[in-house]
Amino acid sequence: MKTSQPMQVDAGDLELAFDFVRSGPQYQNHAYISLETGRIYWSSPLMDVEEEPLPDDIEDASAYIAVPHKNDLGVGRELVFDFITQHLPDAYEAVAGFFRQRGAYRQFKQFLVRRKMLERWFQFEDKATEAALRAWCEEVGLLLTAKEPQGNDSRA
Repeated sequence: MKTSQPMQVDAGDLELAFDFVRSGPQYQNHAYISLETGRIYWSSPLMDVEEEPLPDDIEDASAYIAVPHKNDLGVGRELVFDFITQHLPDAYEAVAGFFRQRGAYRQFKQFLVRRKMLERWFQFEDKATEAALRAWCEEVGLLLTAKEPQGNDSRA
């Protein structure tokens, strides 16, 4: 249902929806943007997050678009290795070892704490995620409106 004018979506709302989708394994949490109103609907089989029932036609790709998971945008594991390559190339093999077992992100973040690089990682991740979301919006025909200031910097 593309119109001549791109659908406007609040950047802060999109960021919250993206954080929700990426907070779980891929295909667990879902958020959908109405291409008619710009409203975002949330869904998860594990949590009661729906403020009201999802529209019956939520699966209609001409009416709604699913908010992507971090893996869909290349800001998951790939981003970790981009960061390591740029900022800690000597640690590439050690970090690769984390990702061969469970708890990789926890180990990665503990490693960054020891190297005093955790804040730099968060900045790198935020910048890359924002750029990826903007590129995705442009690709699918959404127009982001002004981003609201965030007061919460909690990380999964």
